[in-house]
Amino acid sequence: MVALLTEPTIVAAAQMVGVSEKTLDRWLADPTFAATYRAARKKVFDQAVNTLRAASTEAVQTLRDALSDVSSSIRLRAALGILDFGIKITEMTDIEERLTALERRAQDGNGKPV
Repeated sequence: MVALLTEPTIVAAAQMVGVSEKTLDRWLADPTFAATYRAARKKVFDQAVNTLRAASTEAVQTLRDALSDVSSSIRLRAALGILDFGIKITEMTDIEERLTALERRAQDGNGKPV
């Protein structure tokens, strides 16, 4: 499992564990192994996302600080970055609201899908 999570390819993971690629493919075809692997992969990804979230406050502050830089090109890039992220966040929020509304419409009065 660790090899699959840390190595860039299945071939490299198989080599790390000392099994053939076919053996690793067989393991991945096993529903129990595959489910465990997916859960582990999701946990690793969730941890990475949480790390990004934790760093985002510092990144925003860095952009805000750059707005006061003596270099006009740095100020411009910071301003464009802030505007770009603002637009993306707005678009994502709009999509989320529309999806939520569609999901509500797709359910009957009992909360069950139509």
